[in-house]
Amino acid sequence: VLAADQNSAVRNGAEAISLAERAASLTGGEQPFVLDTLAMAYAEAGRFTDAQAAVQKAIQAGAVGAQKTVPEMQERLRLYQSGQPYREDFSKTMAPKSGFSAGAETGAPKARAFPLSNRRLREYSVRG
Repeated sequence: VLAADQNSAVRNGAEAISLAERAASLTGGEQPFVLDTLAMAYAEAGRFTDAQAAVQKAIQAGAVGAQKTVPEMQERLRLYQSGQPYREDFSKTMAPKSGFSAGAETGAPKARAFPLSNRRLREYSVRG
C-alpha cells in the first residue's frame, strides 16, 4: 500500500523501502512476494534500476514456488523498464476491521486491514 496505492496521500516511498528492505533481509532475500514488494517500493521512489533488479530476482524465485504470480511480476518489470511505478486500487481491499479502533481516542483514523502481500511484509517486519 505504501508503495503502490493509487492515492498519493497514502504512498510513502521511503517508509515502503525501509520496511521492504527489512523484510527482504529477514527472509534472506529469496521470497518472491517480498522482493516484488521491494521492487514496488523502489519504483515509487524513482529507483527504477533497483526496482528492475528486485523484480527480476522475484521472477526467478517465483518460477520455483509462485508460478501463478510470475506473469504479474513480468508486467510490473515492463512498467519499471519504462520508468513507471506500479499502481493498484486498495480502497476495496482496505475495509475497516470491525472492533479495532486503534487511535480512536486521539482522533486518528481507524486502523485498516492490509492486503495479503502487505500483511506478510508487516509480519516479517515484526519478527525482527
